[in-house]
Amino acid sequence: MRKNLAIALALFVTTTAASKRPAPPLSFEARAVKSVFVLGEDVVLSFRLKNLSRRRVFVARNPGAEEFVGLTVIGPDGKEVPWEGKIHSVSYTPEAFTVLRSGESISGSAVISLKGGRGFQFTRPGNYTVRAEYSLGPPAYFKPLAKEDWIPDGVFRSPDVTFRVVSRSAAGDRVPHVRN
Repeated sequence: MRKNLAIALALFVTTTAASKRPAPPLSFEARAVKSVFVLGEDVVLSFRLKNLSRRRVFVARNPGAEEFVGLTVIGPDGKEVPWEGKIHSVSYTPEAFTVLRSGESISGSAVISLKGGRGFQFTRPGNYTVRAEYSLGPPAYFKPLAKEDWIPDGVFRSPDVTFRVVSRSAAGDRVPHVRN
């Protein structure tokens, strides 16, 4: 009897503590701009940040900027697709950021396929899954730019994004023909 009471009490405390977790201050969502891409075509994702809190939140003006978004791409074979390119250093200006009031959102997009020597190589037809995470990094680093606005701490993960890459021959009439 005591054992059952102790288990019930432990479950109640655990459930109550889990239900009282504060809601995340931001939502982050990544989406493929279309469900099917042709091999060799730019693979583009759109990104959206939304302020779910009642405070003014300091965020990147382009929520798809690679300095603030970490991407993991899983290929048709179930293995991680490596990112290619050099990491570049960026110094931030106030124009690179904005403040979202409660309920406001901001969107942006980015080519994630290899372009200009940077990105992921989509070399095989098949289904791809992308895991996207937004994070500014240490709030103390951005405090001089944010002033009194709240700087979100931690990582905000998007639901997984899925899309398909097809060969040109499989795309058939969907492949746009470019005239020179």
